[in-house]
Amino acid sequence: MKSVLFTLLILFLFAFAYLAYDGYLEDGRGVVQIGNTTEELIVSINVEVVGISSIKVGPLAPASEITMEFTAGRDSHYLVEVEFLSGKKLSTEFGYVTAGIVCWDTIAVSEQGIEVVESSSLVL
Repeated sequence: MKSVLFTLLILFLFAFAYLAYDGYLEDGRGVVQIGNTTEELIVSINVEVVGISSIKVGPLAPASEITMEFTAGRDSHYLVEVEFLSGKKLSTEFGYVTAGIVCWDTIAVSEQGIEVVESSSLVL
């Protein structure tokens, strides 16, 4: 009887460790705030948690900002692609998201590019 209980306990611990590692127990969350610091209308913004999910929004007027939220059950990062009314396109990759961490990132879109102006995280 003791060996059966011990085996069940070991199996439970392996299953628990697998689920925790794979992000099923507590998904990571990301919040990305994007500000348009240009004098041009942004017609589309695509923010992707690479390999997990993406959100496409637009338009975003000059001197405006938008906030997006994501979940991530495994290691990834952000890919941000922006297209202006003029047809100009910018893109950048940044950040880190994973299970068990909440990330807040603020980025600014300027004529020169996309820049992370603030980044913070909290372990759950």
